[in-house]
Amino acid sequence: MSLAAEEREQVPAPAVRWRRHAPLLVTLAFCGSLALAARAGIASTTILIVACAFTGIALATIYLASVRTGRRPVSALLSVVLPVLATCRFLGLVGAWAWASAVLFGALEIVVMVQAIREVRALMRGSDGDRRSVHEVLTQVVENRMGRSTLSRVIAYELSMYAYAFTRRAQLPCSGEDVYRDRGQANWRQLVWVLLILFVVEGAVVHLLLSRWSVVAAWVLAAMQVYGAIWLLADVEALRRYPICADAEGLELRLGMRVRARIDWKDVEGVTEVEKEVEGALRCYLSGSPNLLLVMKEPLTATIALGLERSTQHIALALDEPARFVEMVRRRLHRSSPHGERDATALWTTF
Repeated sequence: MSLAAEEREQVPAPAVRWRRHAPLLVTLAFCGSLALAARAGIASTTILIVACAFTGIALATIYLASVRTGRRPVSALLSVVLPVLATCRFLGLVGAWAWASAVLFGALEIVVMVQAIREVRALMRGSDGDRRSVHEVLTQVVENRMGRSTLSRVIAYELSMYAYAFTRRAQLPCSGEDVYRDRGQANWRQLVWVLLILFVVEGAVVHLLLSRWSVVAAWVLAAMQVYGAIWLLADVEALRRYPICADAEGLELRLGMRVRARIDWKDVEGVTEVEKEVEGALRCYLSGSPNLLLVMKEPLTATIALGLERSTQHIALALDEPARFVEMVRRRLHRSSPHGERDATALWTTF
């Protein structure tokens, strides 16, 4: 019997359920006490002060004891705020409580952000910090606090976008022969600067004209243009900072803010040169047509835009040195093949 199973047998099921819902049960009991205090004629100011004090202590306790350690998700904090807010609304204190809850959540958010920044800096300075991208580190930090979900990946993607756009860092250290870049990267960088100039000039003119019809629509369009400019800056910086890198274990596949995946050589079926787009393949190039197709033995899960995930067995690339990449992959597969050169060569004759 496993250790986890033994622990489950030692703790009765009702006790486990009680511990899981303990914050909500305590909060409901407190809300009942607030209602009784209001019915007894206690001043509304006193009730509000007690409610704010209880909420602040409860939020800090749950965060430090459960959320920070990974035992509960961040959503567990809502089990304290929502019942108290509903009770204050019932007692006619919703206006004052709304301001108080905003202050409490603001303070808690600052604490969470400071701790997250400290954790990111510690991970980036660690032994493998130079081998990991900012996006990977932020994803780990966010998932430690919110759990693994689509929302946590989207938040990590947005945070990494701002980190790339407004910070500068040295390129990921890779040896010269193991670095590969997209063949359109230089042209894309020049195009981005042209687009940014157009955003400034054209955006100002469009904003002035559109504001005569609708001020809200003008500011919404301006916010979209600013967001697009930040994304373009982040994409250019991510392309510069993190090229495609190969090592003895596998391939770090990165394309700016668009694609990110770790590929082990044992999962690679082969690679072939192509001249046109391949239907169903994951697009891992900036523009034009691909010149390489990487084929996996089993479907690979890659992270794409907005932190979403996509499963694919074919990856289309457009590298500046396709022949050197093919030779490198062939050499890596030969070394990782348990049956020697004969089986490794057979892999290439299938294309």
